[in-house]
Amino acid sequence: MLFNIRISLVLIGLTLFARSSYAVSFEPYFDLSLMGDFYATESASDLINVQLHGRFKLLSQKEHSKVYLDLGAGGLAGKRVENYIIIPQAYITFQKSDRFELSLGRMVKNFSQLDTYWMMGDVLPLFRWDAARPEAQGLAGAFATYKVTPHFHLDLYGSFLFLPTQGPSFSIVDGKLTSGNPWFSRPVDILALSGTSFDLNYTVNTPDISEIIFRPAVGTSVFLESEDESLWVRTGYFLKQRNELVTPFNGTVNLPPTNSGDIKVQPQVAEHKIATLDLGYKGNRWGVTLSGLYENDVKFDVETQIYPHYSDQYKVGLNAFYQVSPFQSVEFGALKTYNNNVSIQGLSGAGQLDIFSFRNQYDNAVDFRLTSVFFPREQGFLFKSKARVAYDYTAETTLISWELIYAPLEALNIFARMDLFGGERPTDEPYNNLLVNYLDKDRFQAGVKYVF
Repeated sequence: MLFNIRISLVLIGLTLFARSSYAVSFEPYFDLSLMGDFYATESASDLINVQLHGRFKLLSQKEHSKVYLDLGAGGLAGKRVENYIIIPQAYITFQKSDRFELSLGRMVKNFSQLDTYWMMGDVLPLFRWDAARPEAQGLAGAFATYKVTPHFHLDLYGSFLFLPTQGPSFSIVDGKLTSGNPWFSRPVDILALSGTSFDLNYTVNTPDISEIIFRPAVGTSVFLESEDESLWVRTGYFLKQRNELVTPFNGTVNLPPTNSGDIKVQPQVAEHKIATLDLGYKGNRWGVTLSGLYENDVKFDVETQIYPHYSDQYKVGLNAFYQVSPFQSVEFGALKTYNNNVSIQGLSGAGQLDIFSFRNQYDNAVDFRLTSVFFPREQGFLFKSKARVAYDYTAETTLISWELIYAPLEALNIFARMDLFGGERPTDEPYNNLLVNYLDKDRFQAGVKYVF
């Protein structure tokens, strides 16, 4: 299923390019990265791997049109070999006047500061090949922007094409879901019911690709700012698909002496409604944004015995930015989630089962980010550092991330990264997000990137 979706993405991007190339000249950009991952914890020591990634971009911008294509591919070789194809953006923009703009394709737009800052994946789908460092991908469809005044913008979105969040690829071996990607989260293999343990074996009933991607969606966003552009507000409302597929299943329990279970997973697309609100103020060197996001009415076809029920949930956040100097900036974020409940329907005695409990990238967290440039040059910098500390104050878990980039040449970057998770997974209730799910994935990475 994921392979077919990726092929569809490639075809969409190449179609946009082919239909437009006769009219414009492109400025190509290509970078190639080679890196190695080392996992420090004993439980993840066999996940050490080598990765190769390539990114190809085409851009042409004329007075009344713009064509953009961002295409990537890569893979890793470790205990197993995994690969991917990604097209985060591929679109054509037509500007009929200073007040009206129409874009067709897949485009990344900031509809919600909360969704963008925390990489929630509520509005925009994500690329989660590397869960510790996800990337936003665009919605696919038609985007119309009308500038009622220079300080009052109206955006409309409509689509019949749904492209979900991309995660690690996986396969089924002897009834178990497995992957060579270190960031793949295996579902539980052992289920305890009434004091008896059952060994679970999985099959996946993959739907036709047309049942997944051909889905209608609409949305609107309104942006308003003061004359001096210091105060601003943005609100939006979307009737769209939930970017993560839902995975209800049928289960059959084989009684002793077998003590096993047969699980047939039936991935489905869920519909939901998203309302967003941002209130912001920005000065010469600093800015602050208060954000809210409301998700409700999560629905999908129930054709199985066991499935999740998602409550309506609210998220509020605060994001502050300060430019300390031309070469150093800091950011602070805070997030609080209300009423995030995922109940399991159709399976009695499984109140602590958390198969479906990963709903949000973050739930209740604060974080601090510091970006610094050292020895700036006309063509960039010699060193650049990015540091981040994120803390989930409910689960008391922490993520410390750091990246150092050394650029001895304009086209060459040598980099080192680390992502360290700390804390313990809560045992008193199902609680699962990025900071909780990867506590055994302390990672060190080193690599080189060359731009052609």
